[in-house]
Amino acid sequence: MSETSIDGATYFRKQDWAYDQVRAQILSGGIPAGKPIGQEDLADSLNISRIPLREALSRLKAEGWLEGLPHRRLVVPALSLAGARDIYTGRASLESTLARTAAAAGPHAPLAVARAVLDRQRHASDTGDLPGFRALDREFHMGIYALAGMPQSMSAAAQLYALGERYVGLYLGTTDRSDESLAEHARILEAVETGDADAAEALTREHISHGLVVLEDFLLPAEPPPSEMSDE
Repeated sequence: MSETSIDGATYFRKQDWAYDQVRAQILSGGIPAGKPIGQEDLADSLNISRIPLREALSRLKAEGWLEGLPHRRLVVPALSLAGARDIYTGRASLESTLARTAAAAGPHAPLAVARAVLDRQRHASDTGDLPGFRALDREFHMGIYALAGMPQSMSAAAQLYALGERYVGLYLGTTDRSDESLAEHARILEAVETGDADAAEALTREHISHGLVVLEDFLLPAEPPPSEMSDE
């Protein structure tokens, strides 16, 4: 099987490369929510044929990055409070369990790799490198959870985390959340290092809940509760 190297990454299948490219455009807003995707135009812009693109889009739909419309059209789902709550509630449940299990498997003294990632994330925050900060956030969390030895839960948590990145992009750089997040990461890391499973679980759940509070209170438009909606 031939391989292709692009921007330092090696891909063995064109659909994998197309998946990464389309996902990146969704995260950046290059493919806007709600606008039907023109597959022929997208294939031309990526300089690939329709078959690997169709396979990439099918995978993105299965993972929740896209949703189907009539006549086999696809769109990026709109961001909403309901969607944020769905994703963040699932994240809080899964990730707090993984953090607890990782801490209980220790103590891990020290978690040199995770601490190095945290230092790099702090530097990214100080220098305004928001894409770097977001990538390192994922690396920090997934590095902790990998210690739990729960691959299926880890896979589910990783997918929910990825879907939540669109919401993180709303507030990263516009609030003080990055500084708060770094402080919370440091406390989570300490709990895992010392084998304090109760603290690791509680701190991880609190950390994810804080992100949802930012979305609810400051950034997403208010949605009236059902009891206040008009019957018209």
